[in-house]
Amino acid sequence: MRVHELAKSVGLQSKDILAIAKKHRLAVKQSASASLDDKEVKKLWPLIEKYKQELKAKEEEEKRRKEEERQRKEEERRRKLEEKQRALEEERKRREEEERRRQQEEEERRRREEEERRKREEEERRRKEEEERKRREEEEERRRAEAALSQRTAQTAPAPQPQKPHAQPQRHEQHPKRHGKPERGPKQPGGATKPVPKLDEEQLKNLLRVMPTTTPPRRADKPARQGKTPDRRRGDKPRPTKIFELEEEITTTRPPAKKGGKAPIVPVLGAPPPKPTPPPQPKARKLTVDQVLTVGQFAEKLGVPATEVMKKILLLGERLTVTQDMTPELMELIAVDFGVELEFVLDTDEYDIAKYLPEEKPENMKRRPPVVTIMGHVDHGKTTLLDRIRKSNIVEGEFGGITQHIGAYHVSTSKGDIVFLDTPGHEAFTSMRARGASVTDIVVLVVAADDGFQPQTVEAIHHAQAAKVPILVAVNKIDVPGADPARIRQEALQYSLVPEEFGGDTIFVDISAKHGKNIDQLLELLALQAEILDLKADPTCNAVGTVIESHVDPQRGAVATILVQKGTLHVGDVFVVGEISGRVRAMIDDRGRQIREAGPSFPAEIIGLDGAPSAGETFVVVPDERIARNIAEKRRERRRRMGQFKPAEHISLEKLGELMAEGKVKELSIVLKADVQGSVEAISDALQRLSSEEIRIRIIHAGVGGITESDVNLADASDAIIIGFNVRPDTNASDLAAQRGVEIKCYRIIYDLLDDVEKAMVGMLEPKFEEKVLGHAEVRQLFKIAKVGTVAGCFVKDGEIPRDAKVRVLRNNVIVYDGKLASLKRYKDDVKVVRAGDECGLGIENFNDIKEGDIIEAYKLEEIAPTLTRTDSTEEQ
Repeated sequence: MRVHELAKSVGLQSKDILAIAKKHRLAVKQSASASLDDKEVKKLWPLIEKYKQELKAKEEEEKRRKEEERQRKEEERRRKLEEKQRALEEERKRREEEERRRQQEEEERRRREEEERRKREEEERRRKEEEERKRREEEEERRRAEAALSQRTAQTAPAPQPQKPHAQPQRHEQHPKRHGKPERGPKQPGGATKPVPKLDEEQLKNLLRVMPTTTPPRRADKPARQGKTPDRRRGDKPRPTKIFELEEEITTTRPPAKKGGKAPIVPVLGAPPPKPTPPPQPKARKLTVDQVLTVGQFAEKLGVPATEVMKKILLLGERLTVTQDMTPELMELIAVDFGVELEFVLDTDEYDIAKYLPEEKPENMKRRPPVVTIMGHVDHGKTTLLDRIRKSNIVEGEFGGITQHIGAYHVSTSKGDIVFLDTPGHEAFTSMRARGASVTDIVVLVVAADDGFQPQTVEAIHHAQAAKVPILVAVNKIDVPGADPARIRQEALQYSLVPEEFGGDTIFVDISAKHGKNIDQLLELLALQAEILDLKADPTCNAVGTVIESHVDPQRGAVATILVQKGTLHVGDVFVVGEISGRVRAMIDDRGRQIREAGPSFPAEIIGLDGAPSAGETFVVVPDERIARNIAEKRRERRRRMGQFKPAEHISLEKLGELMAEGKVKELSIVLKADVQGSVEAISDALQRLSSEEIRIRIIHAGVGGITESDVNLADASDAIIIGFNVRPDTNASDLAAQRGVEIKCYRIIYDLLDDVEKAMVGMLEPKFEEKVLGHAEVRQLFKIAKVGTVAGCFVKDGEIPRDAKVRVLRNNVIVYDGKLASLKRYKDDVKVVRAGDECGLGIENFNDIKEGDIIEAYKLEEIAPTLTRTDSTEEQ
């Protein structure tokens, strides 16, 4: 018996048998093919059993140690999770307390305003009652004066005497010079004058205004005479008698003046004072608004003047013009002041078209053709294969025989209809998938039998696997010298493509696109794969599809190639795609023929757009042009505010622990790039061993070389992170990653890479913070206030001082205190922020040693997502 045979029989390796023999000094040749006699076997057997027991004990000990380590880590992770949950709960309680306090303050403010309003109404009521009382007293005094005057006149008037009818004319004739003077009546006995005629009410009122006295002014050298009337011949002048004064308010009005003259002022008695204008009231108590509106748009929604909204914004410490945007928080605060409840609508493209998306009915579902994307390396025969299937010559129409744009073609075969997408490599495939447009059902990977798997072929495999689309491998050029289909199948194993003849589930077909060999077999297998996928759609509803490509034609205008995914598109349908709207004026199929309708999985060129949409945009039919224009205009305005496309929220190592705790992440996808193939294999194996029950690490692409735009596109579409080892991203890749929100991490030490990934998986990677200075204020005057402390009167020199910011006190550029603001006021009002050029008063928590001339520096700590790119072997950037 030889050593390797003995090792195989006992379940050990040959080196273990040789090690046992050497340890116990048995005369056994140190070779796996060395022969052993029965005596040596008998000596080795108990030693082997003992070694196996020791090995088993070691394995059990290692397993127990690993289990304890796992439990310890699990306990640590649970403890940290509980601490984080407690912190979140405390933060939630704190926010609730702040909200409750704010509501109480708001209620208190409203209560004070209501009390002030009631006081003002009570004072106004009392003032009116006092005026009414005075008016009644004056009226009563007037009545008493009139009664007294009437009584006095009645007492002084004698009985009427008869007069001669000719006496008066004779007196006029005898004294013509005295005409026009008041005539004195004949004297009566007792010195009485001529009786006073009875006056009506109007004459009495006029008399009361200015009435002569009945007694002349008394002279100092003569005593007053009793019972005599004033003698006007002696020059006594009447003076007005002030019986009462009018209290009515008198206003004057000037009627229109005559031409060339000045308008007289006419007194108006008792004109009411002007009433105060009531504050504007909103037109509704509940409004539905967008999340971003300008001040003018928000005021129009409320139905109040924009100046009223700007006043309230100014009271909150903000300064906005009519055309500036308001945040949702600011809109809520203003709405509360007006007593309006706001409801915000989702500001996304999906929400815009949500109510217009058709609902497919199960009874109307019908089988649709599969959408097949042909991918592969340059010049491996992708377009030639499609040309052979279509039996047309589309290769000659391409510049240099290389596909210049995406083409969508509907092919009718004996096995059924199939839609092919001929792409320029895999870039367009990934670009559309990154926008959420997964239109491909099956990927045909074309590999040249004489060239094998090239880098672009490998990337195409990774992109298709990341999209979880079934792959069918077409081994092309089997009739050229040097073709080896068997080698292609063997190489495919390292990319997780196991042929069916090897027991896998990947279909391999040997073809010759140039001579048409085995093309029918390829189509038959595609039809079989489509039957397995059971692809169905409802052709009766409104059309929804995806833009494959678009361009502007000089004669026809904007033209878009679309692929209908469900429903049927008709000529004349109104649609919206991205920020473009229009009406289908004409439809052309892939052969250049005019068509009237296009069903599910049918590609067509449409004319009638008002612009060229981006590839991957969703195409939706809407009821009328007004709705389409409104949606397009809304999206155009949103993208103008937010940039062309808002970066998606991708996964990162810093957020991995939190997402795991919330149960949102079960798999971490990684795009790995390194400088040499050996590093790629070593890091891939090490990362795979970090997988746990909670989360699995998936290497969707691993390659040699720098980080390129293709890697960023793949990570964007697959929600992955990019890890580089001894490589750097180029400028275009860095810019694209920043635009798409994809995280790139570069390392120079493998242990740092593995340590960061492991810490992130257990939620231990601490976030980084960056200090951002907000503004500076100079202390110019100090105020000592009882029960408050020292309040600093400051002038903001630059930036702004927010109420919730951290502050530090600088004295001669030396930090003397670092803390928080206790209060921030402008005049007597609490404000949220004070900007440059304004004065304010502020207090600092637990610090009163402020001096004039100190500088108050406001700052905040911002959490940043580190890029983890490294400048040396030990430090992250």
